Amino acid sequence: MDIKRRKRKWKMTSIVIFAVSFISVAILYIMDWGKALPEFKRENFWIGKVRRGDFKIQIYASGILVSEKYEWITSTNDGIIENIIVRTGDRVTRGTPMIVMKNNELEQSEEDARLQLLMAQDEFTIKQKNLELDKLQREADLVSVKMAYQQAKYDANNTNLLAQEGLISLVDLERAKAKEQEYRNKLETEEKRFEKFEEIISAQKRANQSKIKQLDGVWQLRKRQLESLNVRASMDGIVHQIDVEIGQRVSIGNYLAKISKTDFLKAELNIPESKAKEIRLGQDVHIESAMGRATGAVCRIDPAVKQGTVLVDVCFKKRLTEPFLPE
Repeated sequence: MDIKRRKRKWKMTSIVIFAVSFISVAILYIMDWGKALPEFKRENFWIGKVRRGDFKIQIYASGILVSEKYEWITSTNDGIIENIIVRTGDRVTRGTPMIVMKNNELEQSEEDARLQLLMAQDEFTIKQKNLELDKLQREADLVSVKMAYQQAKYDANNTNLLAQEGLISLVDLERAKAKEQEYRNKLETEEKRFEKFEEIISAQKRANQSKIKQLDGVWQLRKRQLESLNVRASMDGIVHQIDVEIGQRVSIGNYLAKISKTDFLKAELNIPESKAKEIRLGQDVHIESAMGRATGAVCRIDPAVKQGTVLVDVCFKKRLTEPFLPE
């Protein structure tokens, strides 16, 4: 009897456990009833027929066209912007006036350099005239000494002939020879002095010319600096950017404007970081914009990530012409 009671008790316990488990599952099922099934967005999946070959991925990104060839025009002097002749988007050629600057100190220094050059030129002219007069005087003195020597030589010869015939004393002969020797020495001295004087004239002329050349160089420099206040285009292209305004004071080296070539363009695309790993050099790129369509290839991938994007450069297989413009 005791064994039968134990079996009956175990059977009742099993029934109770099963009932509790069933009720728990039922409660959980009722609690989840009515909840929506998991949803998946279609754009997160690639749907299509499986075929043997390369798996092509299309990545869309925004970007801008930029010029590969451009030049920044900088200020070569301090000054104040007096006038801006061109505007952003204007086409210019090399030498086209763009910006006019003003610098009163530079204008004054240019005028001072010009006047100093004129004064030096006048002084040089006066010195040259005085040296020419001195030279003429020395030439006249030299001619006089030559004539005196010729006369002394002639007298000495005549005295020698008379002395040979006994018509004149030996004392007079020696006196005539001494006079001839005196004028000969004097002539040699004057000739040497005249040669030295000519060397002095040449040296002074070179010194004066060097001084004038130096002052002329200073004046030419001031003129170029003054002319540089009229800023001109350094190449053919389009005015891409103007960084100054009328009345602004600028210093040497400040950026004034940017000129870009319109036929050397590339595209800069901002690729999301999550998709940048799929980009490879040489991959084809199709550009679509309001200006038209173009085809190129990836030519550079920036290794840095900025604000969640990677900068990718696209070089075009053919040069882009109008209506394509930078930025």
